[in-house]
Amino acid sequence: MSPARIRRWWYASKKSIPAVNIEIEREDGSCSILKVDLLTAERVLRSSSNELSTDDMHVLESNHRLLQLIERIKRFLSYRPRSSGEVVKKLHRLGCSEQDIRNVVEYLTQSHYLSDEQYARSFVRDCVRLRMLSAKAIRYKLLARGIPKDIAERAIAAEYPDDDMERAKIAAQKTLRRVQSCPREKQYRRVRDALLRLGYSSTTVRQVLTEMFDTSS
Repeated sequence: MSPARIRRWWYASKKSIPAVNIEIEREDGSCSILKVDLLTAERVLRSSSNELSTDDMHVLESNHRLLQLIERIKRFLSYRPRSSGEVVKKLHRLGCSEQDIRNVVEYLTQSHYLSDEQYARSFVRDCVRLRMLSAKAIRYKLLARGIPKDIAERAIAAEYPDDDMERAKIAAQKTLRRVQSCPREKQYRRVRDALLRLGYSSTTVRQVLTEMFDTSS
């Protein structure tokens, strides 16, 4: 006797991944519904004639679990753009196997829900437009989010302005305006510390400070 049999099946809602719901009756009489993708359903339904082998059940249960993970990660992606590294960390926290993680990331990438190239370029644009981070700081943040180094470098080359020095000067002026009423020594420290936090090199910071404070003395 086979470990399970198909009682009925029907197409799942088209709002999500194209899929089929298959109602399974097990040896002990219990029933469950497994949602699987169309390709998996066609393969099993074509070969099983309603009687399911242990291998068939393994295929259906594995695919059902994969679709549940994909739907969960799609909701995770709906809040804001994510890198593949962030998705992998999320899946690890959910206790997923390495094989399931690879399958989920592969599906989301092929379906254009996940793109490290697009994420990296958008991230750089936001950093340039909304913050005054240096290219070095942006690179560090991209790598920390699991973006491969080559993709990070391409995004910075495409979206980051050429002149780090000019951006450092703009950032310094913004900080200086906020501490205008402070003593000169405190202004100097505040501007210096702000530029360093933004990731500008010590050489760039020294040059900006020299121009800003020497010319105003």
